[in-house]
Amino acid sequence: ITAMAFVQLPDRLLVASGQIGKGPTFVWAVQGPACETLSTLHTEQKTISQMAFSGDGRLLMVVGADNSLAVCDWASQRVIAHSKAAPAVCMAICASRNSNALCFVTAGDKFISMWKLNGRNLSASKISTRNKDLQKKQLFANDPQKYLSAQLYDDAHFAVGCEDGGIYTFPAPAKLDAAFPRTASNLYYHYEPTSKKDKRRGAVTAMTWDAVTSLLFTGGRDGCVKLWKTGAAAGGAGALLSFRSVSIAGDAMYPMITAQIINSISFLPTGAQAEAE
Repeated sequence: ITAMAFVQLPDRLLVASGQIGKGPTFVWAVQGPACETLSTLHTEQKTISQMAFSGDGRLLMVVGADNSLAVCDWASQRVIAHSKAAPAVCMAICASRNSNALCFVTAGDKFISMWKLNGRNLSASKISTRNKDLQKKQLFANDPQKYLSAQLYDDAHFAVGCEDGGIYTFPAPAKLDAAFPRTASNLYYHYEPTSKKDKRRGAVTAMTWDAVTSLLFTGGRDGCVKLWKTGAAAGGAGALLSFRSVSIAGDAMYPMITAQIINSISFLPTGAQAEAE
């Protein structure tokens, strides 16, 4: 298994998995200890590298190792839209909540792209982080760079984690005909200072959003999980405010844990605790 995706629905947890080779992609329903196979998809991609559900769980986005992209209606076992292989490596993908007005973000080696699905047609626009006005406001951004993680938060904004330890945020289009976010007026860069000796030390490699507490959790190569306030608590719509950092490595309570890089963050079904790996 080379990639997995999860989405929590009111009555069950959906899990999707992809693998090496032209084997199928599976979708399961998990309820307590029971696990039921719901669908077997064949996307014709040789190896699956990234996956993400739409927020309502109806659609599944699948990225191949050749960076090709497929949007699937897993219940009917259909690929409803497909994009050819791209030269740049995709390292992260996340999608909006509403599959009827689906937009999603892919990010990777020197690119951030916003995609929209209209019927069976996919359209994409590359989000530029080289805007001169943005660079004047945000002096820490080390672009172009690798973008390693992505997450939808507060159902209305996307966050993208950077190799230099920063986070870009921008609004998700409310409608299919809305303009792509491409200028400094709605693209923001947030930076939490880390060690100057190693620029990659604080790279943001994992993200998750907790709707119960309205907190964005991020993890990185410094072995720390950071908590970010969002929205009004952070000063406005789409804003982020870092207020707590928890070191996973060398914790006095758990000396046996020696994690140096946070690869993924997820919540237990109760939503009361987060797990970092």
